[in-house]
Amino acid sequence: MRQRGLKLVQFTDTHIFADASRRLASVDTQASFLATRDKALAEAGDCDLILITGDVAAEAEHEAYTWLTQQLAVFDAPVYCLPGNHDIGAVMQPIVNAVGWAYGGNPVVAGWHIVLLDSCVADADHGRLSEAEIARLNQALTQHRALPTLVCLHHHPVPMVSAWMDTMQLTNRETFWSVVEQHPQVRGVLWGHVHQNFDSYRAGIRLLASPSTCVQFAARSTNFAIDALSPGFRCLQLFADGSIETDIVRL
Repeated sequence: MRQRGLKLVQFTDTHIFADASRRLASVDTQASFLATRDKALAEAGDCDLILITGDVAAEAEHEAYTWLTQQLAVFDAPVYCLPGNHDIGAVMQPIVNAVGWAYGGNPVVAGWHIVLLDSCVADADHGRLSEAEIARLNQALTQHRALPTLVCLHHHPVPMVSAWMDTMQLTNRETFWSVVEQHPQVRGVLWGHVHQNFDSYRAGIRLLASPSTCVQFAARSTNFAIDALSPGFRCLQLFADGSIETDIVRL
């Protein structure tokens, strides 16, 4: 029997406002996050680390980042995060670093290599990995060829078959894949941004997107559409043999 493996909780697209009275598509994002967090604490409170994959704040407000760091202090686990298109890295990074969160980077944890990429383009909803990020990805994967690897970013690097959402995907996704597919130790790619569950494969690599902790987007929709599904988070277990087990947990 395999041991438990490295246990992760992914929260994404929290869209926190500094003003608790504000709403996103009629959803109280603070209350929704707290309910999702409490569900995660009850069902996966023994996790080894927490991943946050962007759109932490709705409008990149200092107070929104501070509020979220305070609410996640109840977990006895390190937090690794990256920005989304609603975030401003220059605002977010010093706040989260000050409380001990890791912003970006490519840590090695319990025999797994986790690469956290910044796919954001200033003042744009679509994503793009800069030449520097592509080079960093390749260097990190080359350096840790022997370790199973999970690559994380905000924007989706494969189409979601959703016409409006796919205008906001990673625009240089083929460059991304040209690097990733040279490195067979990459076992999974994980992202946020799309506010929905997605679970597929490309060239043997697990492809995963996750629900938001607030508003859900309807899958495979031609135009913008809200789904009635509940907020949620993703649990992952990363095993020493490179396999991944994962589930979506909803309120």
